[in-house]
Amino acid sequence: MAVAWLLHTPSKWVAITLIENPAYVTMIGLTASLWVLLFYKITGRKETADIWSGLGIVACVAILVMFTQL
Repeated sequence: MAVAWLLHTPSKWVAITLIENPAYVTMIGLTASLWVLLFYKITGRKETADIWSGLGIVACVAILVMFTQL
């Protein structure tokens, strides 16, 4: 976990400084629940978490990013 965190944090800050809208970085980070859901579908594991609330958070962030670009 420490190695993942040490790689994640600096790369996130570099991405935030290089991109036009920092909300994109947050949106990509919040899509982690979608990747886990896709992995579980491919491997056939049953997801026991509250899927709809996780997908709702991702949808809200995507809508927020879209409206900040208008």
